[in-house]
Amino acid sequence: PSSFNFSIFSSTGQKIEVGSNKSEIDISQLNPGIYFLVIQAENRIGQVSFVKEKI
Repeated sequence: PSSFNFSIFSSTGQKIEVGSNKSEIDISQLNPGIYFLVIQAENRIGQVSFVKEKI
């Protein structure tokens, strides 16, 4: 597999976390809310939104 970088942004656009080449991303420390995960690999960029709910 090729290498990739990722960033997690809050719904207000604040960069929360960055990293690379992880098979799992720990979101346990995030506050409940809506977030955006941006993944960049070579010449491609993908984005997905997710909701962290209160446990």
